[in-house]
Amino acid sequence: MNQLEKREYYEEDEIDIYELVDIIIKRKILVLGIFIICSLLGLGAALFVRSHKENTLALKFNINYYKLESNYFFKKSGLTLNRINIDNILITNKYVDEFFKIEELNTLYLEKISKENESDYSKSKFLNNILRINYNKDSNSYTVSVTMKKNLELQKNILNKYIDIVKSISHIQVDDEIENRYEFLEKENKESREKLNIIENTIKELIEKEKNTITKDTNIKDFIEYTNPVLNVEKEKVSDLYNQSSEMLIGLNGLTRDPNIKNIVSLDSSVYEIEAKSKAKMILAIGVLFGIVLGIMSAFVAEFIDNYKKRSITLIKK
Repeated sequence: MNQLEKREYYEEDEIDIYELVDIIIKRKILVLGIFIICSLLGLGAALFVRSHKENTLALKFNINYYKLESNYFFKKSGLTLNRINIDNILITNKYVDEFFKIEELNTLYLEKISKENESDYSKSKFLNNILRINYNKDSNSYTVSVTMKKNLELQKNILNKYIDIVKSISHIQVDDEIENRYEFLEKENKESREKLNIIENTIKELIEKEKNTITKDTNIKDFIEYTNPVLNVEKEKVSDLYNQSSEMLIGLNGLTRDPNIKNIVSLDSSVYEIEAKSKAKMILAIGVLFGIVLGIMSAFVAEFIDNYKKRSITLIKK
């Protein structure tokens, strides 16, 4: 094979870009048809995804324990307030039932769960699928969000119901703590007062008995401590208990007179929407791109089949 033959051989094997363009133009109806079909399918899929797109509304709130614990009367009362366990709300039946008093939410639940499968567990699971609570350590606040097919009114009602439940828990908790503490301290204060009266009467009797040895310069406290040290220690102990319980009762009374002290749940934001990235545009773009690629590939395949048929006919004639 000489140099000229080699050159012709290579030229025959090279892909002619103009020839490829000619094939696409020649098969333009096929290319355009496939492109339109794929684009329409992509558009349909995009519209379907968009119509079923879930929407998220959120609300930030804070449980300000510091507001209560820094209160003068709270400090005086000696109360210890347990933190609200936020995670337990959506798994506690009485709170879950509160959500389903929202008629539209209950209807939505029954549409997804048959009447036979209705249960406390399925209700809790349904709520946990649409309701999320996140704790922000930096701001010491919570974010509660509802994700579902767009229904702004229902989503707002669910968020408001959640906040109402948290507020209710905090109010009941503070009330119960005050009531239980007050009952205990009142009993302790009364008993210590009675004991103190008995001790004071005993001291009076002792002084009366020893009046001949007591002068104007006698220190009664030192005298009692010397003559009856056990009684003196008991008096100091009971006096401390009485004074302490009296101070705590003053603190509790101060708390009961302050209606705002229980309002430790505050909103850090109004209801806002969390924008989620839509897959609709991506699906449409994939449909268009796939239509172009498939259309061009179909043109080449159709051309190859035609050429193959022509070649086969030519070989048969020979």
